[in-house]
Amino acid sequence: MKKVFKWIGIVLGGLVGLVVVAALVLTVLGSLKVDGRYPTDVSGIAIPTGAEAIARGKHLVEAVSLCGDCHGPNLGGNVLLNDPKLAVLAAPNLTNGQGGVGAAYTDADFVRSIRQGVRPDGSPLFIMPSNYYAHYSDEDLGAIIAYIRSVEPVDNLIPKRQTGILGRILIGAGMFPTNMPEMLKASGAGPSQVASGETKEYGEYISYVAACRDCHGPNFAGNIPSSQAPYGPNLTPSGELARWTEADFLTAFHTGQTPTGRTLSDDMPWKKYGQMTDMELKALWAYLSSLQPLPTNPTR
Repeated sequence: MKKVFKWIGIVLGGLVGLVVVAALVLTVLGSLKVDGRYPTDVSGIAIPTGAEAIARGKHLVEAVSLCGDCHGPNLGGNVLLNDPKLAVLAAPNLTNGQGGVGAAYTDADFVRSIRQGVRPDGSPLFIMPSNYYAHYSDEDLGAIIAYIRSVEPVDNLIPKRQTGILGRILIGAGMFPTNMPEMLKASGAGPSQVASGETKEYGEYISYVAACRDCHGPNFAGNIPSSQAPYGPNLTPSGELARWTEADFLTAFHTGQTPTGRTLSDDMPWKKYGQMTDMELKALWAYLSSLQPLPTNPTR
């Protein structure tokens, strides 16, 4: 019997040792990502000053990319996670107020942060969906930066990012919802201009900069199990929209009501997306209608 307990002890000790080693390895891997520096090459873009361009930037910020969801409705910053064991994460104050980055950031710094998810010092931004925003045209991105520079200063000191041991372990294991620069497939340089109109091409553009794939999956056939975003249904022609018309699509965004009388979930920010123009929504409908019909991605 003593030999049995001895072997049980050896096995348990070995398992504990493996867990400790694995935790150390994952901590190191996570720390390399968190504390790394990512050199970027940012090309300059023109920043307009006219009222029309600033209004365009405001529209893109509020109705398309929903920047206020993270940075606050006044862009004055917002604490997203406050758990020292895991992480303290905050979306920065983008204004010129106390604690804001607006006064210190150059135009190139804003371009780098939005398109490449990297601060001026090369450190990575967490959760910033630069893999989508990299698709922004120079013209639209310039309008966004022009709008950000025009907003009223907000005094709001945002806590510095901290990443606890558990957070670093989860990042090392790829289980923490970050958007590290080395994971981005986008080149960080969008087109100079994008032709707007009720076309599938413009709809595809909107689908990227509105980050639709975060909830509906990279192929729009529904969210995938590993995603940290809320589940979004299959939007290919064989999925949720199979029996919808363009008019139904616009109505859902404007009222939250589907053709069957169902109210869209609060996970779907239809009230904000519903502020898109009918042209933008019709373009998005044209793009989704052009997709290959796909079976719904498995949820488990």
